[in-house]
Amino acid sequence: MKSVKVNDIEIFQISDIDIKLLEGELLAVDAEIYRRLEWVIKNKCDQIFNRMKVGWVDSGKLAELGVTSIPTARDALVELITALPEYKNREQREAE
Repeated sequence: MKSVKVNDIEIFQISDIDIKLLEGELLAVDAEIYRRLEWVIKNKCDQIFNRMKVGWVDSGKLAELGVTSIPTARDALVELITALPEYKNREQREAE
């Protein structure tokens, strides 16, 4: 049984049978598990960023709010958008 943890919190376990199945197809199973988990998170972040950019930049929403300088760097754009009082994260949107 293998545990997958984030910040020392167990997220899920991979059974011994599933490990045997993975070993039948993959080299360096542990490294492959981590590589695939990393891809899932990075891909999700890329998708969210693309939706954020469409919703705030491409739609003209930032311009409507009077933002005249829009950063091209991903991190700077996320910081700008999430700092706006009009921005709401998922939890805030769900609470409305």
